[in-house]
Amino acid sequence: MDEKKGDAAQEHPVQDAVSEAKEKLNDAGEKVSETAEHAGKVIGEKTEAAKEKMGEVADKVSTEMGKKSNQKKMVIAGVAAVAVVAVVVLGCILIPKMFGTDYKESARVAGELETVLDDAYDGYSAVCYDAFSGAADESVSVEDYTKKVDACKEKLAEGRKLANELGKTSGVKNDADIKAKYEAFEEDAKVALPESDELDKTMNLYTSMHEFIVKLDEFEPDMSEDEIKNTANLLINTGNEALVKFGEGWRDRMIEVVRLYAKYEDTGDYTIVTQMMKKVEEMEDWANSSDVLTDDELGELDSDKVNDMLQKFIELKAAIDKKA
Repeated sequence: MDEKKGDAAQEHPVQDAVSEAKEKLNDAGEKVSETAEHAGKVIGEKTEAAKEKMGEVADKVSTEMGKKSNQKKMVIAGVAAVAVVAVVVLGCILIPKMFGTDYKESARVAGELETVLDDAYDGYSAVCYDAFSGAADESVSVEDYTKKVDACKEKLAEGRKLANELGKTSGVKNDADIKAKYEAFEEDAKVALPESDELDKTMNLYTSMHEFIVKLDEFEPDMSEDEIKNTANLLINTGNEALVKFGEGWRDRMIEVVRLYAKYEDTGDYTIVTQMMKKVEEMEDWANSSDVLTDDELGELDSDKVNDMLQKFIELKAAIDKKA
């Protein structure tokens, strides 16, 4: 009997395995169900917590955005305020310059012009005084004297530019009294601060006079008539009426002297020496009376005009400074 049971049990091994598998599946199903239920609860709880967290974050973001929005509004308002202030300030600066009278600008240009005029004309160390006074100094080489003249020309050109600029400022154009003083200044400044073309022409007169003086220092009684003519042409070729007159007068008188000297050399007649010395004295008297080298007859740039210009500029600048 026991053997039959054992045989019967061994007859259904698959069914037993299936049954066992079903039981295990049921157990697993229950566990999966329990796990799913638990997971659902956990997920729900986590989701709720996440919602709350997100709500807090959203509130914080909203608050921060509100603050930033307010800050941005404040910044925009601040920028707008600064812009308004800038417009007002610029308006205060530019509007008077565009439509009003800016005495400060006139004073600034006049101050720069004063410095240039001082450098050019004020005192024995002034560059133009050095150039004018050096015209009759034979000890200064032609090359060195040309440098003095160039320095003066540069300074006067700067002065002319500033004088023109000053005349265009509103403080001069819009004020009748200052404008009248400027025009009086300009009458003499046209001579003492000439435009570039006239400046070159004027300063070339002094260069020619200086070279003439240097040549005179090299004079010898046996000079040829061609040498005398070439020396005289230094003045004649300037075209300046006073210098042309002086050059021609010197040339004619000097030729008389060298001809007498040549005659004496040929004859040895001492009476000719007396005649020659008389001619020399007459030439010296003539030269001293012509006053060419004191520049009073030059016209283009004489000392009286310079002095008058400087005096009128002092009056002009004082009037501008008073209003600035």
